[in-house]
Amino acid sequence: MNNIYGPGQINFDMAVQKDFALAKDGKVRLQFRIDAFNVFNHANYSGYNSTLNFNSYTTTAGRVTGLPTITATALGRNANGSFNPTGFGTATQPNPGALGYARILQTLVRVTF
Repeated sequence: MNNIYGPGQINFDMAVQKDFALAKDGKVRLQFRIDAFNVFNHANYSGYNSTLNFNSYTTTAGRVTGLPTITATALGRNANGSFNPTGFGTATQPNPGALGYARILQTLVRVTF
């Protein structure tokens, strides 16, 4: 049973292109194109940190000498901005180049004859 659902993914790509005729007979053409990936620059998160480890009480010579500790794989902040020492429940962002990372723009100029 899935009790933790990850956030949705929103990604918009867009392209704008214009062709120009450079010669009267139309044999020489110039094409100008701009592509935008994640055009609205929406941050998509890959999921939540759901790894939480409970370590046992520390003991010395069979006697309990400390409290149990909680560890997680990442650090983060709670929804109210306070520091979350375990990182549990914090959202993580994908690596560069993955779906929904920062906006990427590219241009193309092509001459056909």
